[in-house]
Amino acid sequence: MNDDHNYLIDKIVKDIQYKSKYQFILPEIIRNIAYQEYQKRNNQKEINKAIRSRLHQIAGAFIERKINYQDWLEKLYVSKNISKEAFLNSSLQLMRLHASTEERIPILGDFYNKIFEGIGPLHSILDLACGLNPLSIPWIPTSENFKYYACDIFLDMISFLNKYFEINMIKGEAFGCDLIINLPKVEVQVTFLLKTIPLLDQTNRSIAKNIITQVNSEFILISFPIKSLSGKNVGMENTYKQRFNDILGDYKYKIQSFEFTNELVYLIKK
Repeated sequence: MNDDHNYLIDKIVKDIQYKSKYQFILPEIIRNIAYQEYQKRNNQKEINKAIRSRLHQIAGAFIERKINYQDWLEKLYVSKNISKEAFLNSSLQLMRLHASTEERIPILGDFYNKIFEGIGPLHSILDLACGLNPLSIPWIPTSENFKYYACDIFLDMISFLNKYFEINMIKGEAFGCDLIINLPKVEVQVTFLLKTIPLLDQTNRSIAKNIITQVNSEFILISFPIKSLSGKNVGMENTYKQRFNDILGDYKYKIQSFEFTNELVYLIKK
């Protein structure tokens, strides 16, 4: 790509980021999509429209909910100084503002205790496309020197999570990542890939297999939604069971499956 093309891609990325709903999305994500759409179209207006459409495909359910992270940091800090119960209640309130974690709240304790019953306290986790899931750490069985690494495409949320780790004295780090082109190299006991494969599939159906086979961890926790965001049962469970079989049909991993009210879960031992 020559300098003129690079200049145009830079301009497209800035135009997209100018919209408030996209301003905190990892620039590499927008640039990668912009480059792909630039190869298909000649009209900048059409390119911008296509980019916005794809961003909605991968993050549309979450970018519509505006969260004032500074206010929530203050609430969490105050509640932390009141009591453990107050802090957990504040964490749950915030988790309700993110579609994925909101659905898991009614079963949060049972969810992790049941899945990790045979593994024992966890010493390290990598949470891919984490959302606000790191706020569920108090409900995860963890060891004394536990570390948590989290990545997502929303930079404002990443900044918030790092401050949350400080408030809650959690060892670890949150950082931006584009799972399509840059899988984190950190070595951990368990990698989370929760409700993320359907979103990755909209970009490239080979990405999920690449992550599962290349991630540096002993276990991988994968889940799929089995109801729509509106709570409807539209045959998603059978669809995603077949999708999971398609991804791992050629691999001889040890796999446990779990079914919860809104979520189909697989624990893979590599």
